Amino acid sequence: MKNRIMLEGLALECIIGVFDWERLTKQRVDIDITLDADMQGGSTDDIRDTVDYKSLSKEIRCLVEPSQFMLIEKMAEEIASICLKKNGVREVTVRVSKPGAVRGARNVSVELTRPERNVAFYIGVGSNIDPRVNIPKGLELIRSRFCVTAVSPMYRSPAWGVKEPQPDYVNLAISAVTDKDLFATRAELRFIEESVGRKRTANKYSPRTLDLDLLLYGNAVLKDEWGEIPHPHLFNKRFVHKPMMDIAPNLTIPGRGGARLQEIALAFDDPEDVIREI
Repeated sequence: MKNRIMLEGLALECIIGVFDWERLTKQRVDIDITLDADMQGGSTDDIRDTVDYKSLSKEIRCLVEPSQFMLIEKMAEEIASICLKKNGVREVTVRVSKPGAVRGARNVSVELTRPERNVAFYIGVGSNIDPRVNIPKGLELIRSRFCVTAVSPMYRSPAWGVKEPQPDYVNLAISAVTDKDLFATRAELRFIEESVGRKRTANKYSPRTLDLDLLLYGNAVLKDEWGEIPHPHLFNKRFVHKPMMDIAPNLTIPGRGGARLQEIALAFDDPEDVIREI
């Protein structure tokens, strides 16, 4: 079921158009926006659990009023980009109208929906090198490239698979949607890791500033040189499974016969392993 927030009839004035006189005189544009968004504020009554549409309207005003776009098409794209950066917004439809742009017509309008192709995916996030700094950096970069819909609590757990002592890991899970294909999504995650200082070595268990594992991508079931989806750690590592249970316990896992995450039998390799919420 979709939850929609609608901002209708936002009337602003700006320089807009391709003709010489349009570059000298401000004209009115009317903006309508429909957001497909999480609205947990409906149950909590807390503005932090929904989209602050007053703040959003101010951001759009700050974009449009000093702008000098040639085309309302470009304006609509920029408005959509602002909306999709709001946490919990999965999709936005933007309509920009220019009254009186064509003689005899009340309006000329453009309408677009972004992303055009929504794929839900899930990321396991980990760090054991300065996680208090590097995890927030990673989250900021993820939000700048994808539409984040949920973030789990953080958990601390011992490093696993290592031969020498290492600092504990801090882990969490993120759900997001994207219009990027699987290849581009993986490439973006690799770029984000490297932007936060990740250095890959021959030792695949070396400490890391940021580790981003693509746990699920839509209904994909595959295994290739980039990894496996669904990620096997989702079913055999507590530090991956527990954060995912916090944000998606009823998620149907592809390739598991229609079973939801909470219904799947787990095979933790260390039954005594304990993680702590922080």
